[in-house]
Amino acid sequence: MIAAFKSLGYQNFQLLPHRIIVPLAASSGYRGTARVYCYHAGLMDSALAVIDDDNVVFNANDARISTAECQIIRGDLRNVDILMSQFSLAAYAGFDPPAPHLSARAKQILSNLSTVHNELNVKATIPFASFIYFSSDDNKYVNRFANTVQDTYDHLTREQQNCVVLYPGDNYQVGAPHDSSLALRRFNALPALDELPYTPTPPTRLDEIFDAYYAMAAQLHDHYPKVLLSLLGPISIRIPDLDKTIRFRLATGRIEAISAATPPDLMINSQPLWFGFKFPFGMQTLGVSARFKLLRHFRRWKLHRLLFSMNNGGVYLKLKYLFTPQFVAYVRSRIPGGLTQALHYYRTSL
Repeated sequence: MIAAFKSLGYQNFQLLPHRIIVPLAASSGYRGTARVYCYHAGLMDSALAVIDDDNVVFNANDARISTAECQIIRGDLRNVDILMSQFSLAAYAGFDPPAPHLSARAKQILSNLSTVHNELNVKATIPFASFIYFSSDDNKYVNRFANTVQDTYDHLTREQQNCVVLYPGDNYQVGAPHDSSLALRRFNALPALDELPYTPTPPTRLDEIFDAYYAMAAQLHDHYPKVLLSLLGPISIRIPDLDKTIRFRLATGRIEAISAATPPDLMINSQPLWFGFKFPFGMQTLGVSARFKLLRHFRRWKLHRLLFSMNNGGVYLKLKYLFTPQFVAYVRSRIPGGLTQALHYYRTSL
């Protein structure tokens, strides 16, 4: 991330530790008393609290915070005044057919939002992250299950929880009465999702997909013991836009084209499959983009996703990486709540 920010021209950085309240740097020229607090959630997400003398604003975005973690956060911060959060679908695990799973997941997100609102005992929740739509031909099916900001406002209101809806440019004074009706009308007047443009994706050649896979497999073999990789069974993937079926096995590092008659585990078009192999974050992005279907061997694929997530998060399990100062410090910082968090992510990872 630091390299990415430097390429954009930023110069000053401070990586925030897990669960530590940090004063804003004096070197930035800031003279106030505000502090920040970062809660590392899972391997990829973080929540951020901004604290001043009067209020604590907690930006959870899409971090899946469990009930037990809410208690940890309240213990660290003493109180939280405002929760800012995602309110709709931002990923999908690809179960086919999607309707029952996506409908249940959308309801679960609102239920979780209510739970975190209660557990953090906030004065108000601001639904501020989910103003997106799935915009490719192969993932637009998700949109008809999405929660709207009106759905969110109605749900929290039914639960007798204060929901503050802000349209871009609106202001809110913490603790003051707020009328969300105008913002809701403006959101409801936006074009319907089926009126928006959708992007067809050009195919990627099979040899490019194979090259990306070989590079990824070599990197995984460097970072993880062979005995661990041997526990992962083969995965077969139908690539509909190439009319090909492939199979890979990380234990051997092999990938091959196989008979189209072979029942596939997954169905993925060529470009998102290439992207998944090409970048350390690629398979995580595949889940976020919902550009695949999971047809069978769910548990086997879930173990692969866990490995890809650890790799992207820099959690390597070969002995030469396990006892570095950085990894030991990481494990030590994540022991409180770490097991609970892992179980929560496993249970809620649709």
